[in-house]
Amino acid sequence: MSAGEKLLKSTTVRGRLRRYFRVLAKILALRYSRAFAEWNSHRRGRAPVTYSEKVRYRMAWDTNPSLTTFADKIAVRAFVAEVAGPQFLTEAFAICSRAEEVRWGELPRQYVCKVNHGSGAIIVVTEAADRSVHLPSTTARLGWAPFTIHPDNADPVRMEAILNYWLGLDYSWRPGSGVVERAYRDITRGILIEELLDGVAGGPPDDYKFVVIAGRVRHVERLIRTSFGGGYVVGFFDREGLLLPIDWELKGVRCTVTDSLALGAEEFRELVELAEALGAGVDATRVDLYSVNGRTVFGELTNYPSAGSGKYLPHSFEVELGSDWHPGYGPHAHEPA
Repeated sequence: MSAGEKLLKSTTVRGRLRRYFRVLAKILALRYSRAFAEWNSHRRGRAPVTYSEKVRYRMAWDTNPSLTTFADKIAVRAFVAEVAGPQFLTEAFAICSRAEEVRWGELPRQYVCKVNHGSGAIIVVTEAADRSVHLPSTTARLGWAPFTIHPDNADPVRMEAILNYWLGLDYSWRPGSGVVERAYRDITRGILIEELLDGVAGGPPDDYKFVVIAGRVRHVERLIRTSFGGGYVVGFFDREGLLLPIDWELKGVRCTVTDSLALGAEEFRELVELAEALGAGVDATRVDLYSVNGRTVFGELTNYPSAGSGKYLPHSFEVELGSDWHPGYGPHAHEPA
């Protein structure tokens, strides 16, 4: 082969490689685009039967504006105050649109910082934190990671940088996740700084998650966190407080189960009534409440538990829950479960 022929062949090969990589780049860009995520959400959300499938169906089709209110950690406070009363809310130390507006020197020693338009992005400032842990000096590739720090390490400059970074993120679509959570899209972004709820030995309080379908508590999950941002154990109970023989699995991992409800009958009934009042306006939601030394405190209203990626075990319970939920939207509106 002559030198000219070799040059021509190498040029042709390089041209083909360039075209190949351009096509590959376009495919990858589409694969990680919001448009693909929305298409995939509609594809996965068809013909739902189980509870988790109907969570994904809701993500794809439910445009009820109430879901945006529920997802907004600031706006939902007004909803709870109107429906149930302000006594169930945490004390808010600051509500603002930018971190520079926070008067850090006026805050108590312990508190919680969060943005209102996402999940997981939280800074817990507590005396129980490890003093050797510090906030990162850069927000590069920080994502929605939570932090737990000691009050002496609550550097306002770093906290402002992290909070403002979170304000710039879009939780309704996270590239690469293949998930669109539309309720977060239209939230007017802000920062909420609120009281820290202490449980046993300064740790997180018990979290009771009430699955409400058609305005009625279907079951409750008692979540016991071993530390802020740490592991947990879960117990499952019916609306009468009786233990249910079920489990929960997320990404192939089963949770550790407890059989203790740790609430008196009267207190539990009050929580059930509160959960049903807060969940009465939509076809299904999860109402998260805390019990702190006899005080009931609102946590959040969850539209898309685990983004529909978890599942209850046995499978028959997933199907049973799904049969109770009759969505009034999307291509299968009002069809029998």
